[in-house]
Amino acid sequence: MQKLTERIDDLKQRIAAWGKRIRRYTERSTLFNQNRLFQSDQKRLCKSLERPIVSGTGPAPNQADMVAFWRSLWSEPVNHNEGPWTEVVASQCASITPMDPVIITPDVVAEAVLRAPNWKSPGLDGLHHYWLKGFMTGPDRVRYILRSNIFDVAELERLRREAVPSWDENATAEDAAPQVIEQPANVDAAVNTPVVVDSNDDGTVAQELE
Repeated sequence: MQKLTERIDDLKQRIAAWGKRIRRYTERSTLFNQNRLFQSDQKRLCKSLERPIVSGTGPAPNQADMVAFWRSLWSEPVNHNEGPWTEVVASQCASITPMDPVIITPDVVAEAVLRAPNWKSPGLDGLHHYWLKGFMTGPDRVRYILRSNIFDVAELERLRREAVPSWDENATAEDAAPQVIEQPANVDAAVNTPVVVDSNDDGTVAQELE
């Protein structure tokens, strides 16, 4: 009986070892084939990496329930526990010299876009770099996106008042986004304004536009 148990354990270990060896071989073979496919046909590689979309089979959520759910998370006041360690960390970081501000100019954006691959589209809009290079207003639109992600609502409102014509006082900050058609001179002036970014860890902006 003891020999039978030892034999069973030995076979289990052999099976586990062969299973690990097969998995290593499969992973290595998959990576090798993907590397070769990336060099020969990137489009086919991207299709092979796509996963099937799994959608829920239940009923769609109600709009009122969704609003109530997110309102319970974002609209309810919360008392955070501000421990004394935050003051200690703030005092320790007070002597750290901040990094020099980064000035985003149209030339900087154009140079960065110029080095990007033509037929890659990393953004959610699916726009290839080729078209971004071809459009004359492409760098300015990129700078506007960077600016809208950097500044807060008050700063965007100030930019909107500079860029949007005064006849539409009810327009919001999003209305100042450059359009595909020809833009007025005041919009171009607002877009071509240099952007000064303060790269603090908390993501806030300390400097104003020059």
